[in-house]
Amino acid sequence: MSTTELRIRPAKKEDQKFIRKIIRRARLNPLGVHWPTFVIAQKPNGDFLGCAQIKDHRDGCSELASLYVDPAHRGRGIAAAIIRYFLSQAQSDLWLTCRSGLVPLYQSFGFVEIGDPSRMPAYFRRVWRLFNGLTRWSPQLERLAVMWWKKTVV
Repeated sequence: MSTTELRIRPAKKEDQKFIRKIIRRARLNPLGVHWPTFVIAQKPNGDFLGCAQIKDHRDGCSELASLYVDPAHRGRGIAAAIIRYFLSQAQSDLWLTCRSGLVPLYQSFGFVEIGDPSRMPAYFRRVWRLFNGLTRWSPQLERLAVMWWKKTVV
């Protein structure tokens, strides 16, 4: 399947079941999951391929979150199409957290890893400290990266 056959659209109320199922299956953060903040990637025949959302935090920052692509369709540009969609729609800077192994993917879209917690919004600082503190006791855990994308005005 090529990305030209891919449709990305805002989630509808009837997508709630799919979104909840994906969040559970992929073991993504279930906090702050609201279907109106999601987009759905699907084939022209309606088959779901993936999803993601933009979460707005109380401190005013926005987070690209819950990015998921069906394992059978990974490596075909679906995640990239979802990321490009959100970057084209962004009204402000975006933040995200990811496994350290995914840093190069997000860097290719202009995200920069922020390693200094004092430069992170409060939510990301807390999550970063909590998760990376756990890696001291569980070395098999991959490090959590916090990344930032600056919205440029053209």
